[in-house]
Amino acid sequence: MEEFINSSRKIVLYGNEEYGKIELRPWMLFLEKDHLRSVAREYCIQCGFSVIVEKVSNTRDTVRCSAVECGWRLHASKLADDTTWAIKSIQNSEHTCMGLQVNNHMVNSKWAAEKLMDDIRANNEITTKH
Repeated sequence: MEEFINSSRKIVLYGNEEYGKIELRPWMLFLEKDHLRSVAREYCIQCGFSVIVEKVSNTRDTVRCSAVECGWRLHASKLADDTTWAIKSIQNSEHTCMGLQVNNHMVNSKWAAEKLMDDIRANNEITTKH
């Protein structure tokens, strides 16, 4: 991660962190919207919760934890350069919900394939059922 100080804000250009070590914080920058969404998905899966999209447009994204009683919410928007995206705020960064025990809808076959493909290729004894 590259860090910059702009006025009173610490701005960080997100680098690809290892799964399990992903942290999100305000004024973290992403070079494109798809990268922001991918990292947010990884973070949610890593932390064991799913999100519901509240607002989405070409210039902003807002998601919240799917647990009704939890106040976690992330708001991001496109910057003036019309390419870079920044996390503007994260409300209640500590979850008040217990997270998901099973069946996180954010984990899909594409995500699993990306995460497990190297392990599958390294072990020819893994069956489809596994």
